[in-house]
Amino acid sequence: MQLVKTSGRLVFLELDGTGLTPQAKETIAGLLIENATRQSYWAPTSPFKSSVVEPDLRVQSIASTPSPRGTSSARTPGTKKSWQKTPPKIPQSPIDSSLEERVADNVESNVALKELILSEELRLLGLEEQFNTKVQGWHVELKNRHENGHQAIDNFDVEYKEPAVYVGYSTPKLIRDCELELNASDLKDMQDLYHAHDPSIKQKLKEIKPLLEELLLMETTDARAKEIGECLSSICYLREHEDAIPAAVRCHSLIHSELLSVPYILRNVRATDTQIKRLIRSRDEQNSRTAAALGMMEEFTQYESYHEKSLHIQEQLLSLAEDRIRLLKDIKGAQGLATQAKEIRAKLITRLQEADSDAGATVGKIQAAADTLNRHRKHWDKTFAEKEAEYKMFCELSKERIQENEALQEDIFTDIKKKFIELEDLSKSRIKEVELYLKERDKIDAVRAEYAEMCKVWDAHMELINGTTHSVEVATNGCVDFVGFFEQVPDMVARAADECWAATQEECLKEQRLHMTYFSQYMKDLGDLIVVREKKAMEFERRIREMDYSINMADDTLDPNKGRYEDQKKDLMFKQAQIAQKLEALYLQVDKALADFEETGTEETVKADGGFVHPNIQMHEAILARRHSMLAKARDIHKSEESYLEEAEDELQQSTRVLQQAKEIQLHSLVPALATPRKEKKGAAFTPGAAATPRKNLIFS
Repeated sequence: MQLVKTSGRLVFLELDGTGLTPQAKETIAGLLIENATRQSYWAPTSPFKSSVVEPDLRVQSIASTPSPRGTSSARTPGTKKSWQKTPPKIPQSPIDSSLEERVADNVESNVALKELILSEELRLLGLEEQFNTKVQGWHVELKNRHENGHQAIDNFDVEYKEPAVYVGYSTPKLIRDCELELNASDLKDMQDLYHAHDPSIKQKLKEIKPLLEELLLMETTDARAKEIGECLSSICYLREHEDAIPAAVRCHSLIHSELLSVPYILRNVRATDTQIKRLIRSRDEQNSRTAAALGMMEEFTQYESYHEKSLHIQEQLLSLAEDRIRLLKDIKGAQGLATQAKEIRAKLITRLQEADSDAGATVGKIQAAADTLNRHRKHWDKTFAEKEAEYKMFCELSKERIQENEALQEDIFTDIKKKFIELEDLSKSRIKEVELYLKERDKIDAVRAEYAEMCKVWDAHMELINGTTHSVEVATNGCVDFVGFFEQVPDMVARAADECWAATQEECLKEQRLHMTYFSQYMKDLGDLIVVREKKAMEFERRIREMDYSINMADDTLDPNKGRYEDQKKDLMFKQAQIAQKLEALYLQVDKALADFEETGTEETVKADGGFVHPNIQMHEAILARRHSMLAKARDIHKSEESYLEEAEDELQQSTRVLQQAKEIQLHSLVPALATPRKEKKGAAFTPGAAATPRKNLIFS
């Protein structure tokens, strides 16, 4: 008896066959029951707060009512407070920050519910320990305890507060679990790039296309185009869009260029009518002076000067006529506008298509991340459903086992004395089952909490991704709008040029026919001046040959003017070089005039009228005819020179033979006199190469 009193861990003894009196056995049994219901006996084996037995054998939990937060409750020796520790600091998450406080409150409430269940089970066990001595009347109490236990379990399922576990599921964990290539920083960069955080920008970007279409309208003024450019600048935020805005405004100026305006072109053409009439009158007056100078020998030296002035006036006339044709036909203006439009299109379409491709790649990455997230969500849904099904199955099985336990207790109660050990083991098994039941609830709470937090994070992240995707798609539509705008500009410029040409074609044909008359007269006068200067060049060349002859003969004739001849030759060579430069300048004038004439397109117009002979061909025919005439005259002079040289050579050979005979016979009288004048018959013409004296006939006598 003293051993049972001093040892609190002793709860069972076999008293049969010990020789103790019934009173002693009953006293020892009562002490064993007290040990079994004492808190120090159950504290080490349970992670929850222990219970104490009141004198009326009803068990009451010491900490059944949780103390308010921030106050300390009395600790009973042997109890553990590990479940009351403050949860660790959770990293920031898109979940509401008040969730941690709610979880902490729920944990305290749930711990109280668990303590209530365990206290009921412990009270049940304490009651069963007394069945050895107090069987009568306990059957009803046993049923009541069972009902209380069932009611506590039912209340636990109903009043249990969720969530009771804080997992701290965050966006980085979701990205790691899904193994997403698109991390949070990349998504943030995409949002910043495409302004996904600004809902109003999506509606503004849809205004790009109407504004670009308004730029293409012919009714849009320059001031309105400038306003549209400023409006586009306030809307667009992508670098490619901002670079395209000045080009779009520039394309509006190309479409509305004065080079494509018919009233502007005709007004500029009419402005030159007075000037072209004045130049025609000046040309005719100068040609009259040139013809008069050519007919009067005393003014022949002024002929070249008059001719050059006439050509200068005709050059001005041709240049003005070509300018009028360029204004009407727009040879280079429309081409320049079209070239600028094509250059703008080639430069910007490539960049806009690259931006569109980048946006498409971004959408692809986001869509891939969304697909991965959807698969992850489906996996979580399936896993959570399986866990919930397993938990429900476990609860049903557990409750069935509890019911079976109660039924077995009822069966065993009839033979309580023999089956006490079995009853006690079943009670312990019941406690363990309840503990497992509570532990499984903790596990499913963790799974439910993680699933709920994951769903919130998933919803927030999917909303972020969907917003970014929509922003990128709207920005992509802006790129497409710009591409469509720049595709239309070259065609519109070409159509405007065609309309302008249709309006000015008749006026241009009229100007081209007038230009043909100006050009023909100009080429004819150029050819005349070329012939005159070529004749001058030939004359200088002939005079230089004469100077060479005089210089070479000066030593033989003892002419003292050799130095003067050399100076005259240098002067003639200098003048010959000047004439050559002027001739080269005239040749260049001819080439330039032909190139300008071909550029105006006048030749095709006149050919269509029929009977066209190119002024260049007419000029060359006139030049070649003059050259043939001068060559024929030069050939006659050359033949006369050759005849003179042949006669002089015959006379020289004859004189040489006479001198040789006189030398052989030493008769100097045979040599003709050097200063003997040549006598001819009266009225006979002087013939070069005639004999000096009639004595030559005596040489052969």
